[in-house]
Amino acid sequence: ASRGVTSNASASELSATVGRVAATKEKWAALPAGQKALLLGEMVEIFSAMDHEAWARDSLVAQGYDAVQPEILVATEMITNTKIIGSDLENLVDVFATLRDTGAPP
Repeated sequence: ASRGVTSNASASELSATVGRVAATKEKWAALPAGQKALLLGEMVEIFSAMDHEAWARDSLVAQGYDAVQPEILVATEMITNTKIIGSDLENLVDVFATLRDTGAPP
């Protein structure tokens, strides 16, 4: 199954996904730092394998560029999306790995 972002997700599907995530926040909070680092590392791998171009194009559709999508805008969306989320995920992995290894925040 594809783990890429698709424009086929309805608002109710997205709402249900957010609801499932919110329902497990206490479980996440109770995980030890090492387990969080491992799970976030898996998220980095999944994120790296996503279809970033499709995600960028879906993002442009959400912004009203559904008829024409200039390639420069697709490239800009790809760079922006991957930089922000990729950096955040990698920073979180580093934080939790440091907590696991030292018991103190970085």
